[in-house]
Amino acid sequence: MEKITHIEKIEIEGLWGKYQIDWHLNPDVNILAGINGSGKSTVLNLIAGVLQGGYFVGNVDNLVTEVNIVFNHNAIRYVSMPTRRFDGEKLENIQPENLEDIIKVSRISTFEQPIKTSHDTQKKYLPEKIKTDLDFQLFELQRVYLSYQINLGKRVEQVFLESDYIDIKTKREEIYGKKALFIKTINQFFAETGKNFESAQDNEIVFRQDDKILTPYQLSAGEKQLLIIFLSVLVQDNQFYIFLLDEPEVSLHVEWQEELIKVIRSLNNNAQVIMATHSPSLVMSGWMDKITNMEDITTWEK
Repeated sequence: MEKITHIEKIEIEGLWGKYQIDWHLNPDVNILAGINGSGKSTVLNLIAGVLQGGYFVGNVDNLVTEVNIVFNHNAIRYVSMPTRRFDGEKLENIQPENLEDIIKVSRISTFEQPIKTSHDTQKKYLPEKIKTDLDFQLFELQRVYLSYQINLGKRVEQVFLESDYIDIKTKREEIYGKKALFIKTINQFFAETGKNFESAQDNEIVFRQDDKILTPYQLSAGEKQLLIIFLSVLVQDNQFYIFLLDEPEVSLHVEWQEELIKVIRSLNNNAQVIMATHSPSLVMSGWMDKITNMEDITTWEK
């Protein structure tokens, strides 16, 4: 069987008891537009819930009959609702039981708000500086970033073992290329406020601003948001991913919005980006043909 790389189609029946969604997706970038209340966030929550085991589906309040997600090469993930309870699911033409063995999924929230109740059981174990959901995502990403760096080091070590056959300098630059691009990009975006990306002695991310050292939790909401998005893409490590973003423009400067999709694609062009947005700035730089309007994929159920 050929590798599963992206979603080709999503079918949702019984949305709010009366709508049917039929959405054919691009393998690279998909931008879902529509008025408030049209169901953009609900569609993203359903995709995340189906592919990640139901966490995001809880917000849909049992108002969906069923969901079908069709991957490339006709691999189907079928979930029968009501939501919160997955009555049955099957993968046709797919052997591994764990969907993450086939295609990985990342769904990030970009709203600055107190830590969600779903994290309450973890609050007592978190440092006091972790106060918002953005802080919590950064805290989790720091650990993933550390593992990512360890893996890069192991690859370089392997290059040395094969040094008789490989140009070590070129190969090392290739291995660290995405990380270097990530750091360069973050520094460019934060240049106006004079912040520079650094790694502390314990390999945690910090920023230097003049003579001050700042943790990621001391950044503005927009800076945290940008760091979360780019860091999430970096640690995907060029693998095939379904990358879901709900209104990523929140708190972002207009100039940052214009560059956002291009940077995401440069850090991992194997990620299928699926986002919901209200912002014209996100799509004006060459992404207009990737827009799908909710009204064009929504019909009344017969």
